[in-house]
Amino acid sequence: DVTRGALKFGGGQAPALPPLGLAISGSLPRFSLDAWNEVFPASGNNTASGILQKLANLDVKVAVVEAFKQEFTDARIETTKTTTQWKLSVSSDQVAGTVLVPQAADTAWTMDFERLHLAKSKDEGTQDSTLDPSRLPSLQVSSKSFKYGQMELGQLKLETSKRASGMHVDVLELRAPAMNVTGQGDWVNEGGQRVSRFDFEVEGEELGKALGAFGYDTNIAEGKMHIDLTAHWMGAPMDFALARLNGTLAMNIGKGRFLDIDPGAGRVFGLLSIQALPRRLSLDFSDLFKKGFAFDSIVSEFALKDGNAYTNNLLMKGPSAIISVTGRTGLAAKDYDQMVMVKPQIGASLPLAATLAGGPVAGAAVFLAQKIFQSQIDDITAYQYTIKGSWKDPDIKRVTSQASSGNP
Repeated sequence: DVTRGALKFGGGQAPALPPLGLAISGSLPRFSLDAWNEVFPASGNNTASGILQKLANLDVKVAVVEAFKQEFTDARIETTKTTTQWKLSVSSDQVAGTVLVPQAADTAWTMDFERLHLAKSKDEGTQDSTLDPSRLPSLQVSSKSFKYGQMELGQLKLETSKRASGMHVDVLELRAPAMNVTGQGDWVNEGGQRVSRFDFEVEGEELGKALGAFGYDTNIAEGKMHIDLTAHWMGAPMDFALARLNGTLAMNIGKGRFLDIDPGAGRVFGLLSIQALPRRLSLDFSDLFKKGFAFDSIVSEFALKDGNAYTNNLLMKGPSAIISVTGRTGLAAKDYDQMVMVKPQIGASLPLAATLAGGPVAGAAVFLAQKIFQSQIDDITAYQYTIKGSWKDPDIKRVTSQASSGNP
């Protein structure tokens, strides 16, 4: 029942009493919004607006603010109040912008940031049960610069609406030079647990640059990509982790090249998993792939279950070889259990070689013979491998190397 008051943190004289409400100023070494959120019960549209009802003005500096399991350092928070809303100006090392909180219930909060840089959860893969999506307001969020951990994700646009069971994400857009991500989904209470369900579409002109934006080292040039991901996991959207992911992923990669092929090992393929699978297989085709491996396309579908990605149709086509992959990639265990078939495209180089050696007539003769016996030439040799063990040190064994007829 306090009608007005003045409070200053960090020493010094308290400010004069405002006509109505609380005037708060000063400085604090640390403030935990998460801890205070547990003190106040939900009321009306959201807890925070109920607290703001008591404020006349706020101007505080905080060395460390804890909110939503994030830490924001060297923060300053100021508020101004109008007849319809509160305006919070926020500045810290990680966040800079404004938050408009309407006084009317069931009206969306508007957040406009110059930067929004969030740290990756230290407890990735563990569910945070403290955040109840049904208590959160509708949101309209934009940020000119959005980062999550080391991932540079460009411009952010987020629009959400309330549901009886939680939150619906109407619009999720990330616009970066390397890629565009669009999505929608839900974060809801279900059977006493929090569940997130999302559909994502990822497009980019160069696969390697997109992988770099997600924080992966890459050896891929070009490769226009289109990826569709449907996934669900226990917990909040920020509890996303490969170890708990379930759903499906389909990818289609256009013409590109793997660059850093080591002739001694002949590494020809970096598998593409959930975030585009940046792990490499070491194969022994130094005679075929001395200056990198060009590919015309990579297509596949993955089933995601209990921290594993399963495929029976990953196919990479290139002028030097066709590579197919079936089996499991352990996203949680970070291991492989796969079968790889490599079929060199030997026939493609024969006419050119014959022309160089014997002139145009010889080249034309070989070209005609190639057209007649194309399938036999293409299938002259196939290499089959098993890949098992960890991503860092897989155990790769050749199973067969034989003509398509089955003869050595």
